Amino acid sequence: MAEKVDLSSSTIRNKLKRNEFNDDDLSKEILNYIKDNNLY
Repeated sequence: MAEKVDLSSSTIRNKLKRNEFNDDDLSKEILNYIKDNNLY
C-alpha cells in the first residue's frame, strides 16, 4: 500500500516556508504553480 501524504493547506504552507517539498509530495509543476500564483 502506498504511503499517505498530508496535503492539508497548513502542511503545504509550512513545507513551502521551510522548503521541504520533494517529488513524492507534489509534482514540480504543481509546486511552481502554487509559488508563481502566491496561493500559499
